[in-house]
Amino acid sequence: MAHPLRVTVADIYRAHERILPYIHKTPVFTNATYDKKIGRNAFFKAENLQKTGAFKVRGALNATLSLKEKNPDVKGVMDAIRGYGSDLVLCEPTPDARQAACDKVAKERGYHFVPPYDHHDVIAGQGTIAVEFLEQVPDLDAILVPVSGGGMTSGIAIAAKAIKPEIKVFMVEPEGKNAEESLRAGERLWPNPPRFINTIADAIRLQQLGHVTWPILLELAEKDVFSVKDEEIIEGMKFAFQRMKGNFETYGM
Repeated sequence: MAHPLRVTVADIYRAHERILPYIHKTPVFTNATYDKKIGRNAFFKAENLQKTGAFKVRGALNATLSLKEKNPDVKGVMDAIRGYGSDLVLCEPTPDARQAACDKVAKERGYHFVPPYDHHDVIAGQGTIAVEFLEQVPDLDAILVPVSGGGMTSGIAIAAKAIKPEIKVFMVEPEGKNAEESLRAGERLWPNPPRFINTIADAIRLQQLGHVTWPILLELAEKDVFSVKDEEIIEGMKFAFQRMKGNFETYGM
């Protein structure tokens, strides 16, 4: 029996229906040179072409719209988004300081704080990537997902495993996260308090997986984790910018 607080594939399908009017169905790119290089067929889900330039709009929209459905008068959402004018609150560049600043604003203004990854509706929203991906490329054997707090990876793992149980979901991390060590030990081995690691991949700098995402990934993700150095990330970005242009006709929008 599923845990009552666990995100399910049904939650993800509901999230997809909820956010579909507001997002792009992003294309899938292929590249023959890359396929030859790795000896496999690779498919790249281009969430960099998503609205706002990132996958994160999926989880944020689902959490926001779900919150509005439950409480139409909730404060602190939608109006600021519509006007593109929000207050900037500065804090020290650490996870603890960021959380403290959010908690302070929420308390002072009566806002509802939605965590960036450790949240049921955020995870469900991010999982819609896998729903689209497996519609576009049903024969996928594995999905590799960049990981920080684990919201996207958790959502993708839940959806992908429900749609295609034999599929494998691998985490890809910047060097220094050391997720494989914790996965193989079956327990969170990261130091406290949580910290950011030094990496060029500035969107996935958090060292620890979240408390909500951790058990999901411990159960569903592969224990082998791809850990990449800055030099490898730069090489990958250069290849994408130079060689992967417009090759999405077969797996399009």
